[in-house]
Amino acid sequence: MNSTIPPFNIVVDKAEQFMRNFLTGDLIQIISRKADFVTFGVDIFDNVGICDYYNRKNLKKFEKHVELVSTFDTKQQKFTCWTGKSYPYDDVQKNTLLYCRDIESHFQYFGQTPVLVLGCHDLNIFSSRSLKSSKPTTYKGKLIAEMQKKCDEFKPQMVLHHPHTTDSLLIWNKAWSGVRKFIPSVKMYSSGIHYQYIKDGVNYAQRQPLNKVLPATALGNVENTIIH
Repeated sequence: MNSTIPPFNIVVDKAEQFMRNFLTGDLIQIISRKADFVTFGVDIFDNVGICDYYNRKNLKKFEKHVELVSTFDTKQQKFTCWTGKSYPYDDVQKNTLLYCRDIESHFQYFGQTPVLVLGCHDLNIFSSRSLKSSKPTTYKGKLIAEMQKKCDEFKPQMVLHHPHTTDSLLIWNKAWSGVRKFIPSVKMYSSGIHYQYIKDGVNYAQRQPLNKVLPATALGNVENTIIH
């Protein structure tokens, strides 16, 4: 289910090598006692760091990067799928992001459960704001239509979202509202958030308390694990 685009596959291969070194035997044993499947967000930058990524003023100088999501089967002890961000954040990122153009890779089975796995800004594919602002003939417009068609066919029951910083319940509000409206098969969803507010590379105090933010990023029987 990896992307069929060669440059994307090359980066995925490198990322998987790194993740295999990260997932030691002891760690896999700990994870496997808690979950049958685990997803990981993996960002790779070309000669720059995460601070440059968050500094929006410098984004025009930002070099190529990719935002990946891997799915690991703890019983088989192997990666079963890699996907990545398909929906760029803004006009600057559309020239720096190595897109995941394999839309099928977002649609996965965790055992018998159909799951939609999304990168950070991918969730906004379902936002009413995106629907209004994206012309049908543009890349974003075509992607929105393609994702909706695939959701209608696949009927995911769960959505797993891998955002970056999230410190307000409003950030993903319209997008999750769109998921509930446009994907009626979904019974559960969750965002694995980084509770922090960064603007132009500077850390600020979070705008809303965590106990207000978390309920806005989940639906159904979701158990939160908070890591400090």
